Amino acid sequence: MNDKNMLLGYGETLTGSIKLNRGGGNKNKPYTYSENKPVISEQLSVLIAEINKIPISAMPEGKAVAKFVLHPTFLAKSYFPIGLLDRFSLGSIGSKAIKIKPRKDIKKKGRKDEYTTACIYVSGKQEDFQQFLDAINKDALTKGQQDDFITL
Repeated sequence: MNDKNMLLGYGETLTGSIKLNRGGGNKNKPYTYSENKPVISEQLSVLIAEINKIPISAMPEGKAVAKFVLHPTFLAKSYFPIGLLDRFSLGSIGSKAIKIKPRKDIKKKGRKDEYTTACIYVSGKQEDFQQFLDAINKDALTKGQQDDFITL
């Protein structure tokens, strides 16, 4: 009599399908597209003016490098604004960790004065940055690109 029959407690729950909730739900976003639009537009205008001051001989392949800072809420790799950069032929050439005080903090508990986030170095021609600015001013970004936009 070496055959042992195991008894399963609450075995009846194994007879039907069980739906598991997956994922964390929608991300709580610190800014809306319309809140972020004037801030980024102004910063892009200043950037383009600065690029225009740089001699062409100082820009390899006619490209300049700018810093884009992600909001600390969007530090995960899945929030990297690759769709936005690709649309305007802007390329990420590297990143580093920096500490910033965001314009808006969405945390209710455990707020800090400074948060660590990613500073992305982006290269592109003056025309590429200008196309980016024009698309923002004309509201020509797709929903996915607007989602990328609010991570900045």
